Amino acid sequence: MDSKIINIPPELRQVGYVPQDYALFPHLTVYENIAFGLRARKFSESDIRHRVKELMDLLNLNDIENKYPHQLSSGEKQKVALARALAPEPRAILLDEPLSSIDPGFKEYISWELREFLKKLKITTLIVTHNLNDAWALADRIMIMLRGVIACSGNSHNILSRIKSKEVAKFLGLNALEGKVIGRYGDSIAIRLYDNIELLAKDTVINVNEGDKVLIIFRPDDVIIHNGRDNRMTNSIKAKIVRIHVAKCNIKMTLQISPNHIINAEISRGYLINTLKNNNISINSTVYIYIPMEYINICKLIK
Repeated sequence: MDSKIINIPPELRQVGYVPQDYALFPHLTVYENIAFGLRARKFSESDIRHRVKELMDLLNLNDIENKYPHQLSSGEKQKVALARALAPEPRAILLDEPLSSIDPGFKEYISWELREFLKKLKITTLIVTHNLNDAWALADRIMIMLRGVIACSGNSHNILSRIKSKEVAKFLGLNALEGKVIGRYGDSIAIRLYDNIELLAKDTVINVNEGDKVLIIFRPDDVIIHNGRDNRMTNSIKAKIVRIHVAKCNIKMTLQISPNHIINAEISRGYLINTLKNNNISINSTVYIYIPMEYINICKLIK
């Protein structure tokens, strides 16, 4: 490949960049921060005014153009940093952990607003994040990287079925259990875990055969707590509560389903309390869990 294409100075790469902490110039106003890159490229003052006004209208920043960074909320800082990166009209933009500095109470709204804005721009955007929920909220395509290598890729609907190792699943905060295929029955695949627990999954995997070692992957919020009255329920497992963390809207549990298997569950507080209203929810108490087979993803195990 031509070295002239590869070895391009940063200021000529036509890539906008929004750092994790936004890195706004504290001594410059919102207007001056956005105009900074244009001035560095020797744009005329009339062109600068036009471009800055265009971006301020687009991002609804007109009421704060004379404020300084220390006077802005985290959401406003994000918008200003984004406007500054977009001002020179780059061909692509890189966002580093764009939601990490957002106040938790506004994060859901800001993530929706950011996604809608990026879609409106129609500009190639690369988002770097360690938060799977942020990737789910913002991305059309997700790539998981470990040690500098793309381990799997897909969209929010099929990324779980693309995971090929326990390491990647754990990195994403998913449940990953090892087992062996023991048969196919109609539209389902039967898998036996190494502690003789059997689960059924939807038969959507064409490269898995009886006897294959597989990885069973499912999300913590796909685990359902039930009262255990009907032991004939498919994928119903008795479990012991190992750890409980009560959050604002849900309860996170670590559950032991066998001597060698521990899973994580994330359950709505209202649903859990209503389901187990006569039971004590505490460390070492017993519950019954249900994992719907349509939520279980299977792949051949690669160590």
